[in-house]
Amino acid sequence: MYLPTCLLPPSSFLKCHRLNSHIIVYPKANKVALLEIPFQPAQPTDVLVKTILTTVTPGVERMQITGKSVTRRVIKFPVVPGSEMVGEVVWVGDFVQGIEPGELVYVRH
Repeated sequence: MYLPTCLLPPSSFLKCHRLNSHIIVYPKANKVALLEIPFQPAQPTDVLVKTILTTVTPGVERMQITGKSVTRRVIKFPVVPGSEMVGEVVWVGDFVQGIEPGELVYVRH
């Protein structure tokens, strides 16, 4: 299961290592839960993006929560909903090139 994490610059990790975040998760078909996850320190290859907006695609979200695919795809639970977002780059790791803080980006996973 993909679990998003808060990626903070290593220098900020000590400030947040006791903090947690919450995500929405579908633990099984037709069930929704709020899951607490720990923050993780960022790595030199990471980019920290502050979400501005996310998309909602009724077909995908309906498929994810019900577990009923319109194709032959098998839904494996638990599922963390969401697949696309637009955000602002707030930090880039030392090994990242071609992107700078302040830029707007589209992210799909």
